[in-house]
Parts: sequence; C-alpha cells; structure tokens
Amino acid sequence: MAKVGRPPKYKTPEAMQEVIDQYFDSVRFERDDSMTYRPTMAGLAKALGMSRRALVDYAHKDEFLLTIKKARQEVEQALEEALYLPGVAGVIFNLKNNFGWKDQKEVTAKVSHDIADFSHLTDDEIRQRIKKD
Repeated sequence: MAKVGRPPKYKTPEAMQEVIDQYFDSVRFERDDSMTYRPTMAGLAKALGMSRRALVDYAHKDEFLLTIKKARQEVEQALEEALYLPGVAGVIFNLKNNFGWKDQKEVTAKVSHDIADFSHLTDDEIRQRIKKD
C-alpha cells in the first residue's frame, strides 16, 4: 500500500535551517537603545509554513532532530532571559507548557521522636508520649 498524506515540506535539515535562521533574524529588533529578541514556537512554526504540531512531528524524524532541538533551545533561552524583565507571567506560562518547566516545592517534616523508640511501646504509651509533646 502506498503512503498517503502530504509530502514533507522540507527535504533536508539544511533547507529548514535556512528558514529557521531567517525567522530568528526577523524577531530581533532594536527598542529603547537595546536589542529585543522575542522568538516563539508558534512564530517559528508559522515561518516554516506549518502548525506547531507539524513542527513537533518533524522533531521525530532522525534527520531533523538536531535542527529542531537547536531551534527549541534558542526559543527557550530567549524566554529564560526574558524572566529578568518585569511582567513575566506569560513567559512562565510558555516555559511550563512548551518546555516542561515546573514549580517545585520542598517539604520538610520534623519528627520529634525517632520511630525506632516506639517499637517497644504499647499503643497507650505511644499516645501518652504524643500528648506530652
């Protein structure tokens, strides 16, 4: 049975890289005497003429894996650098949803007695010790 579907838009990683480079160049602009850089995955996909889903699918093709990985790293780096600017809620949302970032909380529990101390006690004795603390 013959393959069904649209032929690939990019036949080589080099052809795709050329468009990626053009996209990254296009999102650099000067503002307030400093360089501003705002690449996005959706913008990259649009520049490549495909959906974000299609871009993800290209990353599963061995010959395009490194090309897409480098482009994703470029976008992630720009977003991470934007965390130093005020009003970063959208940047945080993007990093969590597109790059697997997450909030982590460390929880520490303080135990007043070593559990091994209770091994020889009856239930009533344990309750009395807990009440004392």
